[in-house]
Amino acid sequence: MWLILFLAISISCTNNTEKQGEENDSLTQSEKVGIDLSKYDRFYNDAARLLAGMPAEKGSLLINLDTNSLWKEHQEKFGSFFKNVLTEKYPKVYEFQEKNLKTVNDSLQTLFYPFSGPDFIYANIFFPNAKKTIMLGLEPVGNVPNPANMKDSERLLKFFKAIDIAMDSIFRLGYFMTYEMGRDFNRVVELNGTVPIISIFMVQTGHRILNIERVTINSEGELVDSIAGMQDLDSPKDEYISGGKITYMREGDLEPRELLYFSHDVSPSHLEKTPGFMKYLNSQDIDVTFLKAASYLMGWMDPLRNYALEKSDYVFQDDSGIPYRFFDKNTWDFEFWGKYQRTLKVFKPNFQSDLQKIYSTDSLVKPLDFGIGYGIRINQSNLMLAKRKK
Repeated sequence: MWLILFLAISISCTNNTEKQGEENDSLTQSEKVGIDLSKYDRFYNDAARLLAGMPAEKGSLLINLDTNSLWKEHQEKFGSFFKNVLTEKYPKVYEFQEKNLKTVNDSLQTLFYPFSGPDFIYANIFFPNAKKTIMLGLEPVGNVPNPANMKDSERLLKFFKAIDIAMDSIFRLGYFMTYEMGRDFNRVVELNGTVPIISIFMVQTGHRILNIERVTINSEGELVDSIAGMQDLDSPKDEYISGGKITYMREGDLEPRELLYFSHDVSPSHLEKTPGFMKYLNSQDIDVTFLKAASYLMGWMDPLRNYALEKSDYVFQDDSGIPYRFFDKNTWDFEFWGKYQRTLKVFKPNFQSDLQKIYSTDSLVKPLDFGIGYGIRINQSNLMLAKRKK
């Protein structure tokens, strides 16, 4: 069990009255949303709300912790920051989704988001109807921290600062930088993986976390519980497939949703060592592949690229995703938005002249009134929707 973080300190203070309040609150909520919350441990949601600078709900197991002066300061600062970001930065992205992705979302069940890091926020903005989301990256899943390490004020302050830094790139640039994320996760032991960050995004965007588990994929391609004694192996370069599974919901859901995040190297040579990973992916019926700030890896990662092209009904991406030349024009229809005349210098070898020709000559290319991906730095943001022909 994890995301326990240091918040578990306060569980021992919970009295019978609070437990009764929790039960009553769960029953009330389940009547509203159609999911019986009494089946789930509400601690994960309570913990995520505190991490996200949100007030404790009625019946919270951690109700006493938010009276701490440092927590109150974190709530005021981080809660206000998040509110401003969600109301100022993302409205245009929501408008784009509602206007251009309605058909996609109407039939969406499973979303595949490789090279995502902990970026739940853009996955949720573009594809709010996903019942199952499969994400992967090089960032670690995370380990169970020791709550005793978080008792002193200095430790709390370091933790809050680490959260602020970890959030900076997604709000400033619109994507996570893998190197910076690895550095940020090592600042304090309690912030050593993606799940705390994903959890913060979930509760701040109106979702409720029902459960969090450590999982892996066996050699047969089956999703199973994390193997005893192997959970600490969180390096994407080893042959143990480290994963986390978050069960969550939003108000009105009749069935829980799932988000799976895997920390794994998906280069062709490494996948040969872990064939269970592609067996698992091939057992999944995905509707949409989403790629953003994907480091142009799909240009040479053949197994993952072929999987996305064979399995997806839609591919939604910026220019850093699957190169345009790999799309069979007899199989796919396209829509384009934004600008594409150049790319960052570091990615110059990945520039696509065929894609540039489309953006230069096709009068059907539509404007994009927000920045996204690497193009946000050079005013060259773009998006493409590939739709499989019927």
